[in-house]
Amino acid sequence: MRKQLASAALVLTLALGLAVPAQAAPKSSYTSAGGFTVNVTPAPAALADSYHRGEGVFVKEENKTYTFYDVKGNTLGTGSGYTLMGHFHDGRAPVRAYDPNTAEERYGYIDKTGAVVISAQFDNANVFNSGRAIVKQGDKQFYIDTAGKRAFSEEFIDCYDFSDGIAVVTVPAQYTGNGGEMRARHGRLIDTSGSVVYDFPSEWFDYAPAGMKTGTYQRDTVALCGIQQNRLREGWLPIKDEKEQIVLMDKTGARRALPELNGAGLVAYLGSDRLLVQKNAMQAIIGMDGAMLLPYLYPYMDLRCEDNFLYGVTRLTDGMSHGIIDATGKMVVPVGWGDDDGSIGELVDGMAIGWEWDYTGAVTKNTYIFWTSDCPYGPGASGQKPTTPPQPERPKNLAYASTQTVQVDGRPVEFQMYALKDANGNDTNYVKLRDVAATLNGTGAQFEVTWDGAVNIVTGRSYTADGSEMSTPFSGNRAYTVPAAATKVNGAAANLEAIVLTDDGGKGYTYYKLRDLGTALGFTVGWSGEQGVFIQTR
Repeated sequence: MRKQLASAALVLTLALGLAVPAQAAPKSSYTSAGGFTVNVTPAPAALADSYHRGEGVFVKEENKTYTFYDVKGNTLGTGSGYTLMGHFHDGRAPVRAYDPNTAEERYGYIDKTGAVVISAQFDNANVFNSGRAIVKQGDKQFYIDTAGKRAFSEEFIDCYDFSDGIAVVTVPAQYTGNGGEMRARHGRLIDTSGSVVYDFPSEWFDYAPAGMKTGTYQRDTVALCGIQQNRLREGWLPIKDEKEQIVLMDKTGARRALPELNGAGLVAYLGSDRLLVQKNAMQAIIGMDGAMLLPYLYPYMDLRCEDNFLYGVTRLTDGMSHGIIDATGKMVVPVGWGDDDGSIGELVDGMAIGWEWDYTGAVTKNTYIFWTSDCPYGPGASGQKPTTPPQPERPKNLAYASTQTVQVDGRPVEFQMYALKDANGNDTNYVKLRDVAATLNGTGAQFEVTWDGAVNIVTGRSYTADGSEMSTPFSGNRAYTVPAAATKVNGAAANLEAIVLTDDGGKGYTYYKLRDLGTALGFTVGWSGEQGVFIQTR
C-alpha cells in the first residue's frame, strides 16, 4: 500500500510538471548530546541487500545459498544446505541443517567463510561467548568449545551464556533423607574452565509432605530474575534477594541496591549505571540514582533493544523508518534519516546496514554502513573485538550514588553510600562518617566526631549529633575531592582513605571505607550470603 501511494504521488508530480525531490545522502557522522557517535559511509555495491551478522561479516542469501562478505565487500566464501540461526561470535555462527541419518534437523556451526566446522549434531545450539557455547542433546545441555568438543564434564540443569568469562548455571540442590529426590535448583557462577567462582547463598529446610518429615534439602535464598538471559553485564547480575527485591550482584556476591522503580519492571541492566525498565508496555531508561534519562515515550516494539545497548546505542522505529538512540535517551541518528525514509538493519557489535528509500517507496541501491565510534569491525577499524566494549569516558573524580542496607548487630540499616569505580568498573563503597557514628551510638563501638581543622575521632565516647545524620542534602552522582585535612583517632594520625562530597552551599561531608573504619575503631565488618554486609559491635 505504501509503495502504491508513493507511486501515485510520483505520477501526479510528473503530470503537474513538478521536480522529483532529489535524494539526500545521510551525514558522514552523527553525535548525540549524550556523547555517542555513529559513523556512516556508503556501502560497497556487493553489500546491497545484505545484513551484518556480527564480527564484521555481512551475509546475503539468494536461492538458498549464502554469500559471506567482509566490510570492504570482499567475498569470504559461500555456503548452502543450512539455515543461519544466529550471529558470529568467536568466529562461529550456529546453523540448522537436515540430518539424513535421523530424518530430523540438527544444529551445528559454520566459520566466517560459510564452511561447516562443527557438524550438525545437536538438538539446539546457542551463539558462542568467551569461547563457549551452550548446546543441547536429548535431555542434556552442556558447553562446548570452538572445536566442538565438550568444554567440561559436569552437567547442569540450566546453562546461561558466558559474559566476560563468567556464566550462571544451576545444579541439583543437595538433599538428605529417604523421602525421594528433591528437584530444587542451586545457582552458581562458573568460569570458562568450569570452576565454581561463587555459590549462591542457601539454607537447609525440612522436607515434610503431609506433615511427615522425610529429610532436609538445600534451598537458595536468592533467585534468578530471568532478566537479560541471566547474564552478567559489566560485572553485575540482576537477582531477587532474600526479601524478593531485585538487586545487582557481582561474581563475589557483593550487591548493589536498585532505585525505586515505581511499579516498573526491570528489563535489563545496561551497564554504566543505567537500567532499561518497562511499564504498561512502554520502555524507559533510568540511572542508578533514579534519574529519568529516557522517559516512557516508546513502546517496546519501537525501541528495538536487540542487544540492550551493548555499544551504547540501539535502533528506534516509527513503524516504517529507523533511527538510532543512545543509552542516555538522546537521539543519535534521526528517524527517517533518508530523503523520504531510511531503514536500518539490526545493530550487531555496534554495526548495521542501512537502506535509503527512494521517492516511490522502493528500496534503492543507496546502501550505507552505520557503525559506532567504538565498533572494532567498522571500515578502517582493527577488526579485534575488545573483551568489554569501551564505554564513554566517565567524568574524573565522580562518586556514584549506591544506597545499601547493612545489618548492624542483626538490625537492618540503610546507608546512603557513594561508590568509586576502578578501571574495570568495579565499585568501592564509601559511607559518611557521621552516619556510622550515629548508628553505633550506645553500642560498645560508639565514637565521637569533632572538627578543629582535622577530623577527630575518639572511641568509647557517646556521639553528639549535628543534624546531618542519615540524610544527604544532595542526590545522584556527585563530584568528590580528596581531603587535605588529617584524620585522627584518639589523637593519633590515622591512615584512612577518604573522599569529601560538597553540597550546593559549600559544606563538606567526609566519607570513608566502612571496612577501614571497622579496623581502626574496633568493630567487625563482614559479608555473608544470609546477611549481606554486616557490622558486629559485640
